[in-house]
Amino acid sequence: MFMDEFPPALERLLDRIVEQEGGRKPAPLAEEYLRAVQELEDLPCNRPGQDKSWVLHVERRERSILETSKRLT
Repeated sequence: MFMDEFPPALERLLDRIVEQEGGRKPAPLAEEYLRAVQELEDLPCNRPGQDKSWVLHVERRERSILETSKRLT
């Protein structure tokens, strides 16, 4: 999955992008965070072939809330 090593060609591409951005590399992600993401990705509901239509419903609901909200500051 995503926690596997990058293929060498992709690693070189990412290094070139970092160089173009002035050498700023992002801070490494904490191991606890990476483990939590892996656990979420391994859930049965995230496997290929599962119904993920709920994502569309959540996104539509979020957009409707944002459209009707008022900025307080």
